[in-house]
Amino acid sequence: MSPQPSPDPDLAPPSLLPVEATTSTWTRFESRSNYDTLGVSRGRFLEGDAFFYRARLGLRTNPLDLGNGVTGLVQFSPQASGRLGSVGTTTERPLGIYEGYFRFQGERASFDGGRFMMNYGDALVIGNLDWNQPGRAFDGFRARYAFEGAFIDGFVTLTARDGLTPAEGHPTVTEPFLGGDVYFWGLYAGLGPLVAKGLELDVYALGLSNVKTEGLPSADDPTVSLTRGGATEVTLGARVKQKVGALDYRLEAGTQVGTRPITGTTGGSQDVFAYQADGEIGFTLGSRLRLALNGVVASGDDPNTQDAEGWFELFPTGHKFLGLMDIIGPRTNVASGVFKGTAHLTDSLLFLLDAHVFTRLEDGGLGQTGTDKFAGYEVNTQLMQKIGAPGRLRGLYGIFIPNAGYYASGDPAHYVEIEAGIVF
Repeated sequence: MSPQPSPDPDLAPPSLLPVEATTSTWTRFESRSNYDTLGVSRGRFLEGDAFFYRARLGLRTNPLDLGNGVTGLVQFSPQASGRLGSVGTTTERPLGIYEGYFRFQGERASFDGGRFMMNYGDALVIGNLDWNQPGRAFDGFRARYAFEGAFIDGFVTLTARDGLTPAEGHPTVTEPFLGGDVYFWGLYAGLGPLVAKGLELDVYALGLSNVKTEGLPSADDPTVSLTRGGATEVTLGARVKQKVGALDYRLEAGTQVGTRPITGTTGGSQDVFAYQADGEIGFTLGSRLRLALNGVVASGDDPNTQDAEGWFELFPTGHKFLGLMDIIGPRTNVASGVFKGTAHLTDSLLFLLDAHVFTRLEDGGLGQTGTDKFAGYEVNTQLMQKIGAPGRLRGLYGIFIPNAGYYASGDPAHYVEIEAGIVF
């Protein structure tokens, strides 16, 4: 029998192997008390206790040669998350997709399409919300141009559609064209390497556009037809972060202009002018101790004007900035000062302390019943134990001491977390 010819390498089928795998899998116990009394028990931050979990597997395929210096890959991240005990013992837990997108990659530029995670800077305006069991990802398109260690990203994402039919996902609101859509789009650039080694310097322009929506059924009375005004709000901001010897500093500030929609029988929009700033300075003592001071201010809405002056936080990992107890709520209408301490007790055991003081700039903050603007104090303590490189065990205790002139009660609120998992 004559030998068979070798297959033509140009005709070999493309292969997605080998696949690079990562995971973020953990279970966490949470207990909250006195949130009801303060009027801040809501949504994800309810009074009582529960176990939450996440099981996420990230799969990134081998880059495929597409010719002309371009490669392609697929990122696929199935995930299950939720609350333990919510489906019983004989019901399958739902499996979803955290990320699912393709990427075209050139020498300097790349293009992504699908559902992808975004996390920029310190996650103050765009974050992956990694502490929350589902996390956060965006549906849309993203492009990057990288050069000399710097990058410029541009993206367009669809974050909401009003009046979706459950079966097909098509909007029942069709007036006008694209009615019911909300788009989050923008440019984010990391330019630090162009200025100095070790410097993080970011600038961004981010837009949130609400398409005018006519014929939107009222949630309270479906027979009532509402109109949501079309509006576009733009966030302009900058961030700088650097470590110089024993000193480190961070500053991020932004302003918001444009218009915000008003939902009602008459629609319309409000003019916007809002601002925020977040700065921190820290000192490292030896190799195991860091002490820092942090200040935060975010404008609030003046009820006596027709404009919108309250900062809209966009899509941050907000949990990490305004107290891990999540009593203060979103980054708006707030000023705070924070003392931070981080101590490496051993090579694998870390202790963290955050002590906050909070006040409101305007009336109307979460849980407010009194006339005072001073809200109270919060102290968070954490112990983090690494178990090898990917394993971790963490415990947290937080106490919030409220001002009885602001909340309905002066009794402290308490919060406990215990978490274990594998993340790499």
